[in-house]
Amino acid sequence: MNDFSYSIVRSFNQYMNGTDNLTIGADEQLILKKSPHTKMDRDTVTVEFYDETFKDYLGRQTGSSQGRRADLWCQIDCWSPPNSSGEPRQGANRKLKDKVEQVWKDTARFPVVSYGTAGTQAEVYAYIRQESASTIPVEEMAGWSRWKLNFKIWAIDTET
Repeated sequence: MNDFSYSIVRSFNQYMNGTDNLTIGADEQLILKKSPHTKMDRDTVTVEFYDETFKDYLGRQTGSSQGRRADLWCQIDCWSPPNSSGEPRQGANRKLKDKVEQVWKDTARFPVVSYGTAGTQAEVYAYIRQESASTIPVEEMAGWSRWKLNFKIWAIDTET
């Protein structure tokens, strides 16, 4: 099951970062796992998967065998630094948030790729739904603007 959730996360990142999806400009960056050492000096998109659950599943996708449904939740943060005068750039931050949301508005699902020694291939599709979006004050970073987006992802693993 760990391999399946790893494949979902990696496929999510690959899909989001694809050339036809989220186009990161020269003054932006995408960080798939923010750490305390992350250099935050420009518009930044960070992704963090914070929870996952698994349930037995018997249904159309598994045929006559039993599978498992994987539910994963992720948070995508859109950060924008202040302008040269130290003032928040809320308009630029909203545009960055809209750009991220557009990636997932255009599709309800993305391919989950199996990463193995025999190469990579799409095995199943994961479904994705945005659950919330809210602005978050950034007290410890004066002048910064931040949007927090929450998504739920689910897929059926037929290889249990």
